[in-house]
Amino acid sequence: MRGARSRAACSLLLLCGALGATGCPSAEAPSSEPAHAAEAAPAPLRWELERRFGDGGPVRYTIKLARTRFDLSQDLWVEEVLDFDRACEAALPDIVPGDLDGLRLARVVDLPGEQGPKRRVLRRRLLLEPEHTGTLRLAERWIFFTQPGAEGSTEGALRSEALTVAVDPLPENVEASVPPPEGIFRADPSPAPPTRWPWLFAALPALVALVALLRRRRHVFAPPRPAHEVALEALSRLDALGLLERGNLDGYFVTLSAILRDYIGRRFGIRAPAQTTQEFLRAAQDAPALLAYRATLASFLEQADAVKFAAQRLPIEAAQRARAEVEAFVRTTGALESAKGQALEPAAAEVSP
Repeated sequence: MRGARSRAACSLLLLCGALGATGCPSAEAPSSEPAHAAEAAPAPLRWELERRFGDGGPVRYTIKLARTRFDLSQDLWVEEVLDFDRACEAALPDIVPGDLDGLRLARVVDLPGEQGPKRRVLRRRLLLEPEHTGTLRLAERWIFFTQPGAEGSTEGALRSEALTVAVDPLPENVEASVPPPEGIFRADPSPAPPTRWPWLFAALPALVALVALLRRRRHVFAPPRPAHEVALEALSRLDALGLLERGNLDGYFVTLSAILRDYIGRRFGIRAPAQTTQEFLRAAQDAPALLAYRATLASFLEQADAVKFAAQRLPIEAAQRARAEVEAFVRTTGALESAKGQALEPAAAEVSP
């Protein structure tokens, strides 16, 4: 009987040791997923910035930022709200690769919406992680919708403005905090000789914190993605939306023009997304790298303006040719960017006007 009790006591001690190695939350091994991926979306949040677009119209879009300045150890919550008439058909915009400049989409949280007798409300939150320091940009958002009319349904588009956030380096005094040992780590008065295992368990939280800090710091010097890669991915995403197949020529040209303007802004340093066509063409005259492509770009942008603002109807073949010209321009200038790794020199245009 005494031997059985001794074996039971030994088994209990081993079980306690196993719980100390695996059951303590502060001693868990670091996960392969980002730490914030398992974080529940905080509700409610206090928003530092809130912008509304489309007030007074059938569709209203609101974007909220939890903060506008933070460091690499912090994440950014963004909330999007789409409020539209029940008679309309609308949806929150897809996230195109070019929409996030220096920010990685870590999580999407769909929030409960609202349905009233006259309006519907859609909500979602995005958790963004900074990839490097500096001024990072959230591109303007395009919301396409359909509304009934006296002569049938008509299509419309609502455009928001681009927003920027400032990301600072990690503070110099960042230290990993280790909670004091509790529970099974407390040493009970016992004549047994001291053991090193409790000290090893107590050091594990510091090791986990250090690994997490190093994983976060590895993004500090990550260079931004080449502009042509972002643009080509956005063009592929545009094809996947199937706007031409659904007859949404207006939405197709709006998105195609936004992709081109965003690429020019990234590649040549011209504020194309925030300029009118005429303002952009005047700026292009002072940019030697764009002189060879000015006529082609002018033709495309004027065609896009005619579709967007003058309701000009073009055949699908014209839209496909315009898309091919944009891709050829991106590939031509992007190849020169990759080859030289510096400012583009004027070159003969390979894109037919």
